[in-house]
Amino acid sequence: SPRDINLSDEIGEAVMRNVIRNIRVLLQDMNDKEARTELMWASAMAENGILKIGKVTDFQAHQIEHQLGAYTDCNHGQGLAVIHPVLYRHMYK
Repeated sequence: SPRDINLSDEIGEAVMRNVIRNIRVLLQDMNDKEARTELMWASAMAENGILKIGKVTDFQAHQIEHQLGAYTDCNHGQGLAVIHPVLYRHMYK
């Protein structure tokens, strides 16, 4: 129903489209300042909480990764790349 879709979802979709479009630009020209600026703005939107307004969020993977990172040399992104698929498979069951 229309009540299930809110502005946060639509902003999130716009941010994802923007990231895809600008990644494609940067694959052709890594020095494109407009594309880099757009990616920085998309990152800020994703990080500052706007996309979470009205949503239930869960940071289990981040908490797990902090423990993994404390005992290994992997960075946060690498740890999340390993943990997210496993966590999602577990949640799906």
